[in-house]
Amino acid sequence: MTKEFTDLQGLAVGQVWQHKNGNCYEIYDFTNLEAGRQDEYPTTVSYRNIHTGAPYSRKVSRWAGSFTRREDLEKNNELTILVSALVGGETVTRSYQLKGLRAACIDQAKAKFAEELGEVDRWVFINTTGKTVHKIEKVVSNG
Repeated sequence: MTKEFTDLQGLAVGQVWQHKNGNCYEIYDFTNLEAGRQDEYPTTVSYRNIHTGAPYSRKVSRWAGSFTRREDLEKNNELTILVSALVGGETVTRSYQLKGLRAACIDQAKAKFAEELGEVDRWVFINTTGKTVHKIEKVVSNG
């Protein structure tokens, strides 16, 4: 069986693109790059909202026409991430100074918080630049 070549159309991990609806997204992965049949297993772009961290995916073939590259947003940002969570029945809040894209900083802040305080009963909110950008309703427990 010969493998089909996947044309990534210039897309790469770490790039930031703005959708025609105005939201900006960071590419963080590709799936099915080595799939034998693109008709059955199309290569997809995995991307997340740079403000909320919400993940999405779409076929590479459907990317063009909906997104515009935003190289100006690919530079590292210095952000203050405020994390609040329910830990042992009490709401605990921590602030972290991080550098990078918002979505990656949110992930880093959550990891630092959990490492520092252990089991998290429920994430309450994650905040950057003075507004709540990522509300989490799902209960997350390490136990």
